[in-house]
Amino acid sequence: YTLALFYSTTKQVASAQEVLQQAKALNPDPLIESFVLYNLAHCYATIKQQAQAQDMLHQALALNPDLAEFASQDPDMAALLAE
Repeated sequence: YTLALFYSTTKQVASAQEVLQQAKALNPDPLIESFVLYNLAHCYATIKQQAQAQDMLHQALALNPDLAEFASQDPDMAALLAE
C-alpha cells in the first residue's frame, strides 16, 4: 500500500494501480485501500482525466465514507463531489 501511495502521489498511475492490486491480494484492508484510491483520484484530477478521477473517488468513498468531508475541503476533489 505504501508503494501504491508513492506511485499515486508521483503520478505513476499505472504502477500505482498494479501495486494496489497486489497489496489487496496479499492483505485486504479497505481503509488503506480507500486512501490509495483517493490519492489516485487526486492524481487523475490533476492530469485532467476527470472520468477516471471521479471513478477512483467514488470507489474510495464506498470504502470509507468519512473521506467525503476531507474531499470537500480539497478544491480538486470538491469539484468531483459536485458531479
